[in-house]
Amino acid sequence: MMDTGLSPVSADGLWLVDVVGLVVAPGAQPTYDQWRACGATLTGLYSTAKWAIGDWLLFGEHHYESWTQAADELGYDAKTVQNYVRVADRFPKALRKASLSWHHHLRVAALPPAVAAHWLAQSEAAGWSCADLTMALRETHTVSLTLLAALERAVAGLNRVVEHHPDQTFVALHVTPHLMGLAHAAAVLREAAVVAPVLERT
Repeated sequence: MMDTGLSPVSADGLWLVDVVGLVVAPGAQPTYDQWRACGATLTGLYSTAKWAIGDWLLFGEHHYESWTQAADELGYDAKTVQNYVRVADRFPKALRKASLSWHHHLRVAALPPAVAAHWLAQSEAAGWSCADLTMALRETHTVSLTLLAALERAVAGLNRVVEHHPDQTFVALHVTPHLMGLAHAAAVLREAAVVAPVLERT
């Protein structure tokens, strides 16, 4: 049989793909469910390709040449490939969730490791789409900003007490410990405020 360059996309052989697109196998008449199944397969391949390209570029970086040079020689868009490399490097294979898309991982790639792992686990457990995850992150960011404003007001108020209270022994025993705790909580929330800008960039 002559090689047409077409390869089956799925095990049922109903759909074939080559370098310029997808076609239905000659004589095949896919049902609606089969058409949907093909879409799910293609979506999975789309996500897998991002992981694979990122892994490939990182391998080349370690053994042959910089990933930027390899990407340029192959004509990849620099920003797109930077994301492939960043996400692949941020999530070694052992940390990747096979049930979630590459884009889920991209959304949390800039977060601290434990926080990113929490959100990926939550997405997996709840069956969230990438859009669901993005919305949850933004809602959390909004709550964080509200709490941060309240904490900063409390810290400012306690600072005034520390500054003007006549009994500094009382201040040291009963005010300063609370002030330090609130200031620490405010610092944590302030650091978390980077979530929204990161989401806008991705």
